Amino acid sequence: MAFGVRDRLYLQLRIGGVDIPLEDNLVESIHIVENVRIYVPMLTLTIKDATKFLTRNTLLLDGAPIEVTIEAEKTRSVYYFRLFGFKEDLSQGTVRYTIQGYLDVPRYWTESTSTPLRGSVSFALEQIA
Repeated sequence: MAFGVRDRLYLQLRIGGVDIPLEDNLVESIHIVENVRIYVPMLTLTIKDATKFLTRNTLLLDGAPIEVTIEAEKTRSVYYFRLFGFKEDLSQGTVRYTIQGYLDVPRYWTESTSTPLRGSVSFALEQIA
């Protein structure tokens, strides 16, 4: 269940293949960061689970796929992550989850090669990612 703001912003979250209802739950922040100190892009998502949807459906499991779809100014981007941790905080009767994930690139974590990749740096990184 996506959330739109006056046809200017579109946001959809899926965890474990299940749409998160955003019309009743508050997304406080979505932070996607990439830098030289982190091996792959990381996601930090903070959401208030007012309807207890995440709690009732047991979606926050280690390795669960997270799909974040963002559309702004007619450009839609979809990002795929894997959940690796979350923190639960109960404040004012509402559960707040801070969910962390890493970019879903299993080949990066599991494959190795004994032959070199030939080409530019961009080509090599494209092959790895």
